[in-house]
Amino acid sequence: MASILPGSAASAGVVPLERTHSMDLMDSSGQTPPFCRTHLGITRFQDRYIKYLNGRYELTKKVLGKGVYGKVVAAIDHGNHGQMVAIKIQNMAGRSQSICDVKREAMLGMNIPTHPNVCKTIDWFQLGKTFYIVMEIVEGESFQAYMLANPLTSVNVHTFLELLRQMALAIAHVHKNGYVHRDIKPANFIVVCGGEKIGVKLTDFGFSSSIKRIEQVTIGTPIFFAPEVANKFEISEKCDIWALGVLISQILTGKELPVYLEGVTCSKKASRIIGKLSVNPFPAKLTENENRMFALIAKVAKRCLEIAAPIRPSAAEIAAYLEIARI
Repeated sequence: MASILPGSAASAGVVPLERTHSMDLMDSSGQTPPFCRTHLGITRFQDRYIKYLNGRYELTKKVLGKGVYGKVVAAIDHGNHGQMVAIKIQNMAGRSQSICDVKREAMLGMNIPTHPNVCKTIDWFQLGKTFYIVMEIVEGESFQAYMLANPLTSVNVHTFLELLRQMALAIAHVHKNGYVHRDIKPANFIVVCGGEKIGVKLTDFGFSSSIKRIEQVTIGTPIFFAPEVANKFEISEKCDIWALGVLISQILTGKELPVYLEGVTCSKKASRIIGKLSVNPFPAKLTENENRMFALIAKVAKRCLEIAAPIRPSAAEIAAYLEIARI
């Protein structure tokens, strides 16, 4: 086991790395990085490569999240003045998902320009059968966890509206750059609080694809499937808009929309639940302005949940509408 370099961030709980053969190494350029190319035996560059992931990333013991196939760990980026980053570590051994799919996720994330409401993908590389995606580190909690801790009331309706506006901006940015997310849900938005300001960042592009080459398959989270996704028919970026509508309706009503099963529209059941969005679910007395805000948010949800995808508004239109609603 390699020792930790002198002067490294030991206080962060650095994880030393196993020695890895250069044939197993690949970075985002598709080549073996220069740090580990042989030149008169093992050089100091190779020694650095062994101690730092891809020659620059020093893992800490801080786990930011865990999933079925891997985890997200905080790391120190020595290639960028010691800046903290998040690294998604996925062991591909025995997985049905191909390495090409994971590379596609990483490259797609890197192709999306920087935006304040989208978590930026910085780099990716592969060591043996383990794949690493380096991302901007986002300190916060999922929108799902945030809303569980802060149930929607008249007190925070303004905050909820602002978070929805930023979600729409994130989706609009992804669509503007030619991609569809395909897994819009509360768990994939991170709520970031900084002083009096609050914001969200969209994460996880594992199911994303180019709008021009959308696979007509049912991928994502079933409860957020749009009718066209469930039926594998004419899927477009508007499936993200439907999912946003489901997210809003869940927060407003505390109920889940029925899952759209393959070949079944469930439109009557969905219509009944959507119809209740115009009814204020809160017993507390609201001011005229708060009532107006709830009505506007409910209107957005209804528009997002149009059965016919072309009728649904764009994410940019939703963001503009919610901007006006804040005034």
